[in-house]
Amino acid sequence: MALAPSTSAQEPKTLLLVEDEGVIALATGRRLEAKGYRVLTLGSGEEALALCRSRLGIDLILMDVDLGPGMDGAETAQRILAELEIPIVFLSSHADPETVERTEGISSYGYVVKSSTIAVLDASIKMAFRLFEANRRVRLSNSKLEATLDALPDLVFEMGLDGSYFAIHAPDPTLLYRPAEERLGRNIRDYLPPETVDIVLSALAEANEKGYSASRQYELDLASGRRSFELFASRMEGHYEQPHFIYLCRDITERRRLEAELAVAREVVDRNASNFRILTDNLPLFISYFNADTLAYEYVNEAFVSQFSRSREEILRMTLPQLLGEENARFAQPYIDEARRGKSVSYMNRFSLKQGMRWVRVTYVPVLGTAGKISSILVFSFDLTDQKEAEESVRALLEEKELILKEVNHRIKNNMSIIASLLSLQAQQQREEGAVAALKDAVGRVQSMMLLYDKLYISDSFLSLSARTYLGALVDDIAVNFSSSPRIEVEKDIEDFVLDAKLLQPVGIILNELLTNVMKYAFAGRKAGRVRVGASLSGSRMRLEVQDDGLGMPLSVSLAQPSGFGLMMVGVLAKQLGGEVEIVREGGTRVILELPV
Repeated sequence: MALAPSTSAQEPKTLLLVEDEGVIALATGRRLEAKGYRVLTLGSGEEALALCRSRLGIDLILMDVDLGPGMDGAETAQRILAELEIPIVFLSSHADPETVERTEGISSYGYVVKSSTIAVLDASIKMAFRLFEANRRVRLSNSKLEATLDALPDLVFEMGLDGSYFAIHAPDPTLLYRPAEERLGRNIRDYLPPETVDIVLSALAEANEKGYSASRQYELDLASGRRSFELFASRMEGHYEQPHFIYLCRDITERRRLEAELAVAREVVDRNASNFRILTDNLPLFISYFNADTLAYEYVNEAFVSQFSRSREEILRMTLPQLLGEENARFAQPYIDEARRGKSVSYMNRFSLKQGMRWVRVTYVPVLGTAGKISSILVFSFDLTDQKEAEESVRALLEEKELILKEVNHRIKNNMSIIASLLSLQAQQQREEGAVAALKDAVGRVQSMMLLYDKLYISDSFLSLSARTYLGALVDDIAVNFSSSPRIEVEKDIEDFVLDAKLLQPVGIILNELLTNVMKYAFAGRKAGRVRVGASLSGSRMRLEVQDDGLGMPLSVSLAQPSGFGLMMVGVLAKQLGGEVEIVREGGTRVILELPV
């Protein structure tokens, strides 16, 4: 059941904002209304569920993950989606894995951090609407395809290039060599005879190269007796670890028997063409015959005629190149040659038909004449356009999503850069040294977060990163900022291990504070100095060290009695991470941070 949508395409979309923080709800609602949306606001999951059950015209739900007492956002979304069909976009103040994992497995259409700009939120909402509509069309198309599949008598397999089974559709299980449940997740070599395996795998190899394969035939001894089969293979588009194929297996035992009888009864059929026409005109397939030598059409059924703006009589005076065009004839020529050699073959191509350009699957079946020579080619064709268009639509939406994500990431990075620039400009306008220093420290903290985001953005994962990559680059950036200070040699001894981004951010801030403090105060009145930054991982504990050979930290300064905001922040973050900080005053100062990871 779906909520009643807005009644007019011109009316604004109605959004339900579920947010327990009143100020945030009010501000977010007004920003969305300024973008042209109608916004309803509720503060709890129970209220949201009750409102949705009333079937009020809501087009999309913006769901806060944390909703205070009662149901949280994830549970509320699950209960709503169990009853209704509606797009849901999650909102949260956090992007850590724990919070994100709470929404995994829920059919949502986005996850937006609350601090994002209204442009990002608006883009996410619009993308959710587009994806929701695309999914609706895909579900409709899939239901039609499933109904079509259920109506077909053929065995359909989804297989890998190596012969692994991924899915099996068997309307008649007696046609399977072994039960379907025994094959799934296994390999064709485990079940079928070697000669049959070779035929199937060669078809998959051809489909992998060309996108489709010519039909192949084989026989199997089943419980019901010896049966003949014809297979067709087509490569599936998508992102798979190995190529996937649809392998259609058709029982042609009866067809072979009929073809044998047809060779004998051809003269009778010619004399009774009207009866044959009545039979084939009631079939939904496009059926035709053409002369194997001249390619002149000898017969077309009513379904075939309906695809062209010509009468049956006009078509029967034409050849295949004249009706379908020279380009299509050249494309079909290799398959016609195969049929002339006695092989049934299939291919797929686009044709200009009455409905426009359509994707059509074509099968050529050689027909023997009275002299034992292949005189005609029987053609079975069916339209696959709807399936192809559905696949292309989903692919286009995925590409559009990737573009939007890249644009959002680019804007976030720019916004952080703007913040750092504004702080720097503000520092330049200040005359009081304390204010200047505070603003410059703030710039350094923003830059440390910018660096983490930049490294995450270019990495393979947004959730974790190499400590050497991030912390090493952070040390270099801080050193450059103090290039006008005394000549300081910075040694980096950072091991290459991967940490969660949630942990790296506070560790980066701690390193920024400690190293900045060293650069500012440790070498006052000296011309040179040395600093060592080390990071290592032992078991489940990380160790970070910042050591200098400078003047040494005064005994009056400690984490319990910090002298400034930076050292105070180090203590707070270390406690937050469950870590321990030790200050050693020997030949300078060494600060050691150990924490669980």
